[in-house]
Amino acid sequence: MSGAKPKCLYIPSQIQKESTRLAKFIDFIKERELKYCKSCKDYDGRDEEAFKALHHWSINQPEKFWNAVWDFTGLIGDKGSCIIEKCEHVPWARFFPDSRVSYTENALKSVSKNPNDLAIIARTQGGEDSFFSWQELYDEVSRWEQALRAAGLRENDHIGIYLPQIPEAIIIFLAASNIGAVFASAGMEMGGDDLINRFSQVKPKILITGDGYIHGIKMRFLLLSALLYFLLWAGRCLF
Repeated sequence: MSGAKPKCLYIPSQIQKESTRLAKFIDFIKERELKYCKSCKDYDGRDEEAFKALHHWSINQPEKFWNAVWDFTGLIGDKGSCIIEKCEHVPWARFFPDSRVSYTENALKSVSKNPNDLAIIARTQGGEDSFFSWQELYDEVSRWEQALRAAGLRENDHIGIYLPQIPEAIIIFLAASNIGAVFASAGMEMGGDDLINRFSQVKPKILITGDGYIHGIKMRFLLLSALLYFLLWAGRCLF
């Protein structure tokens, strides 16, 4: 029936409402913003009206809202002096335009509180699982960053990897990001032309590859193919 009221399929319990990030964010806002919209203080932050009040406040006080989002999420970095650049069209607004943030530092911040907790679980078909705690991941990223710097990688340089989906791909990405390099990746299942086209766009200063990847229970060795592709790519870049 078109005029019938939709049936509610699920209503979360009060405990579930209390545990949501939105409820905790509203509590955070109410504690720090003395001028938080009057309508919101009458709600406990767990119902539709509280959400509407928060939404209204975020539109009318965008600088305060996004400043609070930064602090609530615990983002590590230099916030800068400007929260939002003024512009006519919101979709093109620039938030925190003069901020400085390290993606790697924020991604690895759990190492300070939970160094022994698992950060990565890697599984391959027909192979053994591998595990990295936050401390092990942190240490590996540090080693790779030092190695890449020693190899001459600097901020704004480009680096490419031709690797399967393995922990080392994540580790190299985090190391390159902390340097400030531009990272490009290609899966080892990509064909030769696709591989050349991908790296021709970024012209990486450093290329890292593996010797192959596992498909099913079969190892596919691609080191020679990778070297040939890279030579072809280098030739296209030079001529």
